[in-house]
Amino acid sequence: MCGGTTTLRALIREYLFISLFRACAESLASENASRLAAMQRAEKNIDELLDDLNRTFHRLRQSGIDEELFDVISGFEALSTEKKASLPARKPLDFTPGIAKRAYELYEQRGRHEGQADQDWLEAEREITPKG
Repeated sequence: MCGGTTTLRALIREYLFISLFRACAESLASENASRLAAMQRAEKNIDELLDDLNRTFHRLRQSGIDEELFDVISGFEALSTEKKASLPARKPLDFTPGIAKRAYELYEQRGRHEGQADQDWLEAEREITPKG
């Protein structure tokens, strides 16, 4: 029976070794699985955060563009209002041929600038109309 005892001891030793090995393997597998799950959650959170930051960036960028456009438009309107206020009140045109001819000469001499025709007409009218 000496051989049976040795065999039994060998089997018990192998059983203990396999049980410990399986416990260690399951522990490592469990640890790796939890790490993988944690990394997947972190990746999902990073994607959500990135999407949120992109939305915030685009919203801020668009509000900056809107603000710039508003500044440009309001500046343009302010300049247009000032320009309209600084122009002399337009008189009904007197179609005297001499005034029309002189206004056209002034307009040509000054290089046909936009908005200048009214002033050229008024100047021609002052030159030709007798003061009285």
